[in-house]
Amino acid sequence: MLRATESNAQLVRVKDVAKVKLDAQQYITYFKSVVRDPSTHELKVVPATALALYLVPGANQLQVKKDYMNLLSEISKHMPDGVKFYNHYDSSEFVILSVEAVVSTLIIAFILVFCVVMLFIQNIKGTIIPVIAIPVAIIGTFAGTFALGFSINTLTLFGMVLAIGIVVDDAIVVLENVERLMAEEGLNSVQAAIKGMGQVAAPVIAVVCVLNAVFIPVAFLGGFSGILMQQFAVTIAISVLLSGIVALTLTPTLCAIFLRNVKHGEKHESKFKPLQWIYWFFDKFNVGFVKFQELYMTIVVKIIDNAKKAMIAWCIVILAVIVMFIKIPTGLVPLEDMGYYYDTIHVNSGGAIDYNVDEAISLSKDLMNHIPELDRIAILGGKDIVDNGSTKTNTSTLSIIMSDYAQRPNADQGVDAVIKKTTELQSKHLRVTGFPYNQPPIRGMSTTGGVTFYLQAALPDIGTPQRIHDDGVKLAAYLQKEYPQVVGSAFQLYDVKTPEINVKVDPRKAYLYDVPYANIFNSLQSTFGLYYINYFTKWNDLWWVLIQSEYQYRNNSELLNVVYAKTSSGNKMIPIGSLATFEYSNGAELVTRMNDYIGSQIIVNPNPTTHASSGDVMNAIRDAVPKVLGKDYSIQWFGPSYMQNLAGNQSAIAFSLGLIMVFLILAALYEMWALPMAIMMALPFALLGAALTLLIFRMENNIYFQVSMLTLIGLSAKNAILIVEFAIEAVRNENMSYRTAAIHAAKVRFRPIIMTSIAFILGAIPLATATGAGANSQHSVGYGIIGGMLGSTLIATCFVPLFFIVVMNLSKKETA
Repeated sequence: MLRATESNAQLVRVKDVAKVKLDAQQYITYFKSVVRDPSTHELKVVPATALALYLVPGANQLQVKKDYMNLLSEISKHMPDGVKFYNHYDSSEFVILSVEAVVSTLIIAFILVFCVVMLFIQNIKGTIIPVIAIPVAIIGTFAGTFALGFSINTLTLFGMVLAIGIVVDDAIVVLENVERLMAEEGLNSVQAAIKGMGQVAAPVIAVVCVLNAVFIPVAFLGGFSGILMQQFAVTIAISVLLSGIVALTLTPTLCAIFLRNVKHGEKHESKFKPLQWIYWFFDKFNVGFVKFQELYMTIVVKIIDNAKKAMIAWCIVILAVIVMFIKIPTGLVPLEDMGYYYDTIHVNSGGAIDYNVDEAISLSKDLMNHIPELDRIAILGGKDIVDNGSTKTNTSTLSIIMSDYAQRPNADQGVDAVIKKTTELQSKHLRVTGFPYNQPPIRGMSTTGGVTFYLQAALPDIGTPQRIHDDGVKLAAYLQKEYPQVVGSAFQLYDVKTPEINVKVDPRKAYLYDVPYANIFNSLQSTFGLYYINYFTKWNDLWWVLIQSEYQYRNNSELLNVVYAKTSSGNKMIPIGSLATFEYSNGAELVTRMNDYIGSQIIVNPNPTTHASSGDVMNAIRDAVPKVLGKDYSIQWFGPSYMQNLAGNQSAIAFSLGLIMVFLILAALYEMWALPMAIMMALPFALLGAALTLLIFRMENNIYFQVSMLTLIGLSAKNAILIVEFAIEAVRNENMSYRTAAIHAAKVRFRPIIMTSIAFILGAIPLATATGAGANSQHSVGYGIIGGMLGSTLIATCFVPLFFIVVMNLSKKETA
């Protein structure tokens, strides 16, 4: 109740002078859902409210979804008529689809590896031997990742896909050597298995040690990129270790059993027509492979005979690799088609929320009617998620959900194409400005997928919102004009055109009438805004007590003159119009600060037509800011750009650690400091193939590609180890010259190198050809692996014999 101050006053209750009700604290945001009626397929706009669920660290997303859907199903039974619930955006769907895509890739890779082994071994018994190693290693890897606390996610499954090609390598090396001894020396399967293991046990152990030496140090890297590489590295390391154990134990046993009655050198005969075609193909393949091997040996001999020219060519390759990796654009992680995108729209500055929402509904209906790839749209009226989730009456954000991937399999139905269509349609709505944008693939890093940064005032006295707005506009225009090959679009988010009324209190009049400043502004706030009194408890919740004038007393700026303020004594009310003047102007609705300094958020999107990367854009920004604005501003990266800048040289550290560990492991195995250099010198050819692949397909050097580079270190070393190991054994045991031993090793080891390399390349092809959820990430891994392995297999293997000869001659060490 209110108490009057007059002596004859009676009690006056609040309800006598005001309307009192339990209500929402604010009416500045609206949520509307634009959906199709399931029966008539007509569009309808329904009011809704949103509930956002976030997982705690370590939670199982799929289990959480199952639990909350069961809970909502129970709650829905008690909902009022006409109220329903649905999942507007379910991030678990992308997770499920990504996992399914990688699992299908896993199956395809398994089939391709089986076909490659069958092509070279040419009997079903021999083919089964290395293929058995796949499920053994994969199951063991699952057990290892579970024991270490890792989950099944895209990265660990990427590791599984590559592991298929890796785990069969060791088994293929063992099997091929046993088959060769049975064919060339006429040994039975048991004798061949025993002798073969004596020859290949050392290179198998070396390969396992080298691959683990590459990946284990990566598991200890910190930071964002370190966490991503860590899960991949641990998966590969476990699978490689298990594959080595299988190759040294299970594979020779299976060779002795499965190859017991297999005859070599006999012509295949069958009355079954399809088998005749298969045997005919095998014969043609064998003839072709012999010619291919002869060509390879001719090239090896020519390279050895022209050692100086070959070493010059090797130096040129190193320089070319350095130049290409400088030229290749960089990025953090590739953007994905995640099945949804946002569109933040604005009406005129200071526009009313109802007008804003009406325009958003009109645009949403237009999008749904003209873009068949869209499924539903949620309108977050009054919410600007780009500007840090701020609330603005003239802004709405559309959360646009696309149809299932199966319903839009073509490239022109992907998220980039749909965003382009959205932009074109939006341009026809003249009362609306805004931009649609894709989301970063790792949620929580940012709300936009472009390069985001804050133009931060370098000194506290630089700034007014108007100046930083003007400078932001100048910088955005400069970026688009001077860097057209890199920058697709650039815009700053400061709005300094919001209508304002400046209240200037005359201090002399306020003193004369004995009215405190606080009373003046409290009266204005309680009339034209919300004024907090206190709170009370009801239904186990806190309710704020807020006062505000009726709409009719605050819908016109002229009413400012008839608002009254109380004097210090409390016995007089003075009209504020007598104490202050009112001026109309424009200004910033929100003033953004970064690190306590005034700042402007700017978003720059790479040019999609030139395949520019986020790294190119960041370099352009670093170059442009001092040119346009001098030293008055600094750059503060935000979101994915911040993480990319923070990652810095993490991949270079991982790469360097991998090289150092490989060298030390090989030096320990061979008990020589020089010989490992013959293996390390083959690496530039793998990097050459990977770099050329990126340039040809206009891809960026991101974290996923860098993961494939780590894999290439081990795989490139593996091919070289197979040659070098046989060469050094020939020198030590058979007293061959370096040249003769190198040529002999190249000839003997050519077939298993080709077998294992083709198996691994074909195992990575499903990654390079993936579509749908998570496809771009798979492409980054797949293309890098394929290009690098082609360079390692087709070029490096030709040079390794020469490297062996050069290194051994330079070492000046006699080998018994």
